Order: sequence, then C-alpha cells, then structure tokens
Amino acid sequence: MMFIRWRTVAIAAAVFAVAAIVVATSVAAPAAKTPTWTALDVAKVAKQKGVAPFQLVYDVPKSIPKLKLGFVNPDLGNPFFATWSRAMKDAAKFYGVSFTEGNAATKYEKETDIYDTLVAQGVNAVGAHPGNTVIAAKAKKAGMPFITIDSVVKGASGHIGVPDVAVGKLAAKLVAAKLTAKLAGDWKGKPVFYVGLGVPGCTPCEVRPHVAYNELKKQFDFSGSSFISEYATPDVVQKFMTDLMTSHPNDKFVIVPLNDESLIGVINALKGADRAGDAIAVTLGGDPAGRKFLREDSDIVFAAIDFNPYGEAWNWVAASIAKSQHKLFKPYTISTVLTPKNVDSYYKDKS
Repeated sequence: MMFIRWRTVAIAAAVFAVAAIVVATSVAAPAAKTPTWTALDVAKVAKQKGVAPFQLVYDVPKSIPKLKLGFVNPDLGNPFFATWSRAMKDAAKFYGVSFTEGNAATKYEKETDIYDTLVAQGVNAVGAHPGNTVIAAKAKKAGMPFITIDSVVKGASGHIGVPDVAVGKLAAKLVAAKLTAKLAGDWKGKPVFYVGLGVPGCTPCEVRPHVAYNELKKQFDFSGSSFISEYATPDVVQKFMTDLMTSHPNDKFVIVPLNDESLIGVINALKGADRAGDAIAVTLGGDPAGRKFLREDSDIVFAAIDFNPYGEAWNWVAASIAKSQHKLFKPYTISTVLTPKNVDSYYKDKS
C-alpha cells in the first residue's frame, strides 16, 4: 500500500508540473510588432501632393533614432531633379528626420566637394546622382551609408533606380498592343520602321529603347531600325527624325525614347512634315513634358510610363533610413502607365 501511495504522489506531481508548463506557455505574450508607416499612409501623402501613387521599398518604423540625411543633387534647375529635392524634403519631414542637400548644377566633378560639405554638416547617410567611387570610398571609411539614385557606383551601399529592363519590356508590351491594332486598321500592309532614342555612353538610356526593340522584333517584322548616335537634344533629334522620314517616305514609325524630353524634336519633325499620323510613341518618364504630349499630341504619344521621380526620391529617403538601421530595402518598381484618358486624374495641375 505504501508503494502505491508514493507512486500516486509522484504521478500527481508530474501531472502538476506539465500543467504548469502548459499554463505558462499559453499565457506568454507574443513579441510586439514594431509600428511602421505603411504604403497606405504614404499614398495619402502622394494624393495630397498631386502625384501618382507609388510602392514603398521599406516600411519605415514610426519611431527611429535621430538621423540627418544628405544628398548631392545633380541639377536643381532640372524639373526632374527638382522634384527629387521636393520629395526628399517631404519624406524627411514625414518620417521625422533632417535633410540637407547640395546642388552640383551638372558640374559632376564638384560632387566630391559637395559630399565633404554635407559630411561637415553632420549627416548620417548620404546619396548622389550619379555619384563616384571616391565618395563611395570616403563613405565606407566613415561607416556611413551611401545610396545612389538612378546610377550604380562601385562600393556604394546600394542604389534606388528606375528598372530599365522592366521599363523596356513594358514599353514593348504597350507598343505591341497599339501596333497590332494599327496594322489591322489604317496601317494595314504598310512597312513599319523602329526608332530608338538613347544617349551613347549612358547605359540606362541605351537599355530602355534597345530592350523594347528586342522584345518587339519577336512579334513584328520591321522594315528596319535606327538608334540615334548622338545626345538626344531637341534640335539633334528633330534633324535625325527628318532625315529618317526623307529616307523612308512610305514607312510608318514606332518610337521609344530614353525619356520624355527626347521626343520633343521628334514631334516637331513629324508635325513639320505633316506626318503625325505616321508614328506612334510610348514616352518614358511621365514628367511634365510627357504629360503635355498626352494632352496635346495623343495622336502620336498614346502612353507614358511614369517613372514617378517623386516616388523614387521618397523611396531614397526610406532606403537611407533602412541602411542606417542595418535593414534591407526592396528594389524600386514602376507601377503607373499614364494615358490621355487618365493623366488628369493623377496630375490635375496640368504640369
């Protein structure tokens, strides 16, 4: 009987111990999730600022250490880069960090000196376009994140940029749909010539129109193709397009540029020759020039891939915060295609 009694006590103790473990496990509180600013929060800001919505590369925590970000802007006189500046200031204010910048005014040899000035102002992270390896080395030695925007620099902590291959493929997809309809209609039986506008020596500028061409030629038999061999300024491009129309009087034209501004000369040439109906173009960038084309020259420019410089620069701030906190950020993505029908819903100010 004694043996049975002690065995009963031992079993009861074991059951009590297991029960205690179960109770302790069941009442343990889960780890608290850090509150972050979400894409929905930022979308509200985008709407207030009159820009198209954009995806975030990093959900910034609502509580972060004190930070000061510095940026070497390539040219504040350029509307695209001025938009970068505006977005960076807005994002810094939204996230509760400080921001300062310097203006290279297209004199890129001054970028390193501007970086030194920013460092003297006590920045914790820095960015630039295009940036250089000297800045990258200095930032690395200082243990400071250095993130470029729309450029890749060896030794930099990372970069935010327009995904050029994806843009080229999207341009091809948009053109393919439009061209198929044209060839079934008023372009039926007409030869089609491909025109690519890039900038020799600028990799992103060349990738976009060339990728579009490589995708399109899988589906269409072009009568030929030509890529501009000079910097695509309006005057240069106008002469280039005029010469092409002279040498191809019966052809129709598909045009993919590196950006919006490079189409200015093309449209002038087409209108001057009374051949606006002989070309279709997807413009890349969706900045004020591109939006103007959609509103005034939709017989030629039927879509614009919105690079959204505001969203891109906002994400540079988010990425810089991420790197400062030793966190990863996602690649920047393009999410909006502007058309003559929807451009005013995204950009009501007509700019």
